[in-house]
Amino acid sequence: MSESQRFGKTVDLTPIKAKLWRTSIFAMASKSNHKAMPMGERSEFQFHRHGNNASIRPADPLALIEGSVGEREFVCDQLESIADDLPNRIDVRRALSAMQFLRIKLPVYHSDERRCLFPLLKQRAPHSSGIVPIIAQLQSHQIEDEDFAHEVAEFLEDLSTEPVIRNPDASGYLLRGFFQSYRRYLGWQKLMVLPLANRVLSREDLDHLFAAINFNRKSAPDHGRLFSNSRLGP
Repeated sequence: MSESQRFGKTVDLTPIKAKLWRTSIFAMASKSNHKAMPMGERSEFQFHRHGNNASIRPADPLALIEGSVGEREFVCDQLESIADDLPNRIDVRRALSAMQFLRIKLPVYHSDERRCLFPLLKQRAPHSSGIVPIIAQLQSHQIEDEDFAHEVAEFLEDLSTEPVIRNPDASGYLLRGFFQSYRRYLGWQKLMVLPLANRVLSREDLDHLFAAINFNRKSAPDHGRLFSNSRLGP
């Protein structure tokens, strides 16, 4: 039984989903002007991890993805705090922030992985790594997680406009069901995908990956506001 059925709701997916990126990001990036810049020019870029603002290596696409993993972990922590506070305390600002992230930023980060990192990693990693079935499972996980995230975002939006909890147990179950499952997805990224990518991708691969992620994020809705801190703006 789906989460929608458990809560008596029908999920109406918004058009913000991955259909915005139907065309291959790699193909689009190679046809665009967003080519990898020389190392001297890339040295001016500086990115920051979410939460502790620690600087990371310029123009490192794997560090960008690692940073997005950290940001998603932070949102899971926020959702856990919201669940722990129910029904006695409701942080409306925290609920709105998490809602916006789940609706807008999460699909972009999934697209970074699905359209940019995963295809390249499948090409470069040896068969013995076993990464192909793992990536297939992660891609399936992404679809389920985005559907689930939409339900959670609807709940958070309702919570922010009418901070009254009619069924605290069901609300807590909804939030915990999402962030507990999604932490497992992020765990696979940290333990398997990113370490393997660091081992098998060449400098040329990383330049290509950076251009693809750059293009992917510039194609995202409300790009200027969402990624202003990452210097991936216009």
